[in-house]
Amino acid sequence: ERPSQQSEGMERMVQSYQIMLSFFGLLALLVGLFLVTNSVSIAVAERRREIGTLRALGAPRRSILWLFVSEALFIGIVGSVIGVGLGRILAEAMLDEVSRSISTQYLTTIKTNRIIFEWKTIVEAMFLGTTAAVAAAFWPSWKATRIHPLEAMKKTEVVESGSNLFNWSTILGLFILAYYTLSMKLEWFAIHKVFDLLNNISSMVGPALVGPVLVTILILIFKKIFSRTWGTVTRLSADNLVRNPRRTASNVTTLMVGLVLVTTISALNISFKQTIVGWFSKVLYPDFLISAQGNLITYQTQPVHESLAQEIDKIPGVKIASNGGAHAVRFIHFQYEGKQLGMKNFDEPDPDSNYSIFDVKDRDPIVAGKELYHSSEPTVMVSQNFVLHFGKKTGDVMTIATPTGPVDFKIVGVVVDFASPEGIIYQSRQSFKKIWNDHLVDAFGIKVAHGFDSEVVRANLEKVLGPKNLMITSNFELRNQIVKSVDQSFAYTKAIEAAALMVAALGLLNTFLISIMERKRELGMLRAIGMARSQMTSMILKEAAIQGALGAIVAVAFGTWISSMWISGSLAHALGWIIEFTFPWEGVIKTVGVGVLVTLVAGLYPAWKAATSEIREALEYE
Repeated sequence: ERPSQQSEGMERMVQSYQIMLSFFGLLALLVGLFLVTNSVSIAVAERRREIGTLRALGAPRRSILWLFVSEALFIGIVGSVIGVGLGRILAEAMLDEVSRSISTQYLTTIKTNRIIFEWKTIVEAMFLGTTAAVAAAFWPSWKATRIHPLEAMKKTEVVESGSNLFNWSTILGLFILAYYTLSMKLEWFAIHKVFDLLNNISSMVGPALVGPVLVTILILIFKKIFSRTWGTVTRLSADNLVRNPRRTASNVTTLMVGLVLVTTISALNISFKQTIVGWFSKVLYPDFLISAQGNLITYQTQPVHESLAQEIDKIPGVKIASNGGAHAVRFIHFQYEGKQLGMKNFDEPDPDSNYSIFDVKDRDPIVAGKELYHSSEPTVMVSQNFVLHFGKKTGDVMTIATPTGPVDFKIVGVVVDFASPEGIIYQSRQSFKKIWNDHLVDAFGIKVAHGFDSEVVRANLEKVLGPKNLMITSNFELRNQIVKSVDQSFAYTKAIEAAALMVAALGLLNTFLISIMERKRELGMLRAIGMARSQMTSMILKEAAIQGALGAIVAVAFGTWISSMWISGSLAHALGWIIEFTFPWEGVIKTVGVGVLVTLVAGLYPAWKAATSEIREALEYE
């Protein structure tokens, strides 16, 4: 194997991992983009009179536009500088975590000793952050130029219905979601990477445009169902949300984008975990696995000689079948069409297993297993991702370069396996020994004989094999290690979730403050006719809670749908593994709870500000 081939294989592996990181990073950036939009919106709301004065003094619309865009440009530059610095610090802190994550996912030990922080990375981050800030600020800045000088200088509350924009934005959102679905179903992402980028953007922008409409509909439904049981303050809260859909849309959009990201990460995590653990439950037939010290999950153990099987068979409690008691597996890497694949070579399993150690998808496992071990010609089984990458199927022939020369192997089955992102080949160890002249073993699997207690058998195994520095791992322990490994693989995503929720909370704080400013006269009137400060606080917080709960429900729906499309589509293409989507019940409960909590926390200060405002000051707008 040439060093260049190994380097290219490692580069492809890291690139596929970076695709997943880039997806999460892009979603987090979109959350920040909505925050900038809200920040500029609150600036426009606070400075209406200033805008009116400038327009009255003769400032053209383009000057007003440049005023806010230039401020956003400054925000983008300063924010990007701070972001680059914090990113460098966080990269250092997460270096070990991400190294473990990629090592676990690709069954290859990767140790990163230093962070490479090039000027190219800094310039790209600065450009991306600044451009995103300016783009996010353009729409509210343009709206500022539409404010008439007389309207801006009046002390009259201006309520924008925004009905046309609301309807058109919903139609645009539905169109974007239709494109996303079609692109994923037809696998346009495989044609060019630009489609992958468009899919990632569409997965956030579509829900952000359509979500507020769905939340408004849910508010109307809940209002109709529970209006008789709600108190006056709660009914007012619901009426306020329905009466101004533009304002509700602004609040819900900020929350939804963050919660969709949280739901997507939760779905990805649980889908990986359930798929891998479920697969291990199917194929892990032995009660105990015996190997040298090391990481058995990744086959990073020192091989032992096959003659050890004779010694294992003599240990009391080991089940002896017609083909022996200890059944061996040997794992190696090999080159195929320029890519590094994995090969698992198995002894023929216990006849009682009915070849259940093979999760065959396209044939009866018993038929495929017998053909693998008893065919007159060299045979192999191939993994699903091998089929995805190379287009081979059952019945085809693949040629493998072996130590004894090129050998044609007939494919007799397609199996599920996650030991390599490029592909896995199954072969009988008898055939492997003959062709590769390799008599080493990575692990032995044994079953406990009938009538023996598993703990007693384990003690017997450790008594004999412990002094040889061998490791005995139970079926249960190995499954727990798998779960732990998957959790470690996605540990870094907790930082992305926390960042998205923090940004969402800040965005909600902004939009709630805008809401209070726009409703100053309305809130003053309520206080003037007798609403107590406590009732005012309760009304604002209930508005926040309703938006949080219903916004979280819609976010869960969109996040689940987006993640299911992504996991079965571009993610499988990028990572090389076919993952079965699992509905994230735990993530759903967390998302709804976090949604309500975040909105309540974000609404505390605006609620206090509304309750403590002077009635006289509020009624000056009359």
